[in-house]
Amino acid sequence: MNTNFELAEAIKNYSQPVLIQNMAGAGAKLALAEKMNKFDEIGLDLINYCCNNILANNAKPIGFSFYLTGGHLKEEIKTAMDKSIVQAASDNSIALLNHETLPTSNETQTNARDIVACVTGLAQKDQPANGSEIAPGDIVLGFACNGLPANGFELAQKLFFEIGGYKTDSNIFELKKNVGLTLLEPHLSYVKPITQIKSAGIKIKGISHITNGGFFNNIPAFLPLNCNVEIKKGTWPILPVFEVLKRLGNLDELEMYRKFNMGIGLIIIISAHDADKARQIALSHFEQGIYRIGQVVESKNRVQLV
Repeated sequence: MNTNFELAEAIKNYSQPVLIQNMAGAGAKLALAEKMNKFDEIGLDLINYCCNNILANNAKPIGFSFYLTGGHLKEEIKTAMDKSIVQAASDNSIALLNHETLPTSNETQTNARDIVACVTGLAQKDQPANGSEIAPGDIVLGFACNGLPANGFELAQKLFFEIGGYKTDSNIFELKKNVGLTLLEPHLSYVKPITQIKSAGIKIKGISHITNGGFFNNIPAFLPLNCNVEIKKGTWPILPVFEVLKRLGNLDELEMYRKFNMGIGLIIIISAHDADKARQIALSHFEQGIYRIGQVVESKNRVQLV
């Protein structure tokens, strides 16, 4: 399925538009979704993930393509997938450019073997590089996530299923959902709050989708050499799933922050005088929670927990 897309309309506010793309596959989450026969959010999860990566490139998502390779899929699986895709398009205000289901040569195959999303975004060619204007005194705002993000997913499965001995339908006191549903919790999208902050004329100096490696790997990638980010512990609520994983793996605090994002899915760095206004604007479009979690200080290019 292909749809028409008015590119001229999308680029009308860009003097030097460039296209940026991000592609990802469902990976281990797809295998778990198959095991649980739960496909109603897997597309949403994947597209939101890609959209957030587009944001982290100082770009605005405008459209996506979605590919499912499998066998002769049951109609209820196709319906669940399509519903998830439509929701993702609506939530992120992006166009569905292409949606293909490609059957395999194995006619007895009924499972989805691979799911791939490719999100296209628009950016201004001559805009400042992400992080280039960051200075000591700037504030770090953290946008909450609602569960396990992509980073640490396979480790989390190992801790729950191999170390803990739990099943997908096992219930743990601290968790609101069973283990399987906890693991399949879809990524949140940060497109709406970030778009609103930019529309208000507030400069986002740095932005990062906190995925593999948590704060320590993602933030230093765009910090100026003379800047250090201090993340203040206790400034946002730690989700119960991370406490459970810490206990199951007997992991120390620093290792947890290196393996997981600890409940913060995206961060932005902005001037101190813009912090409160940006937070209030974003909260009107994002219910999960936005917190002032740190600041930029003069030091070496790194992240510290304080």
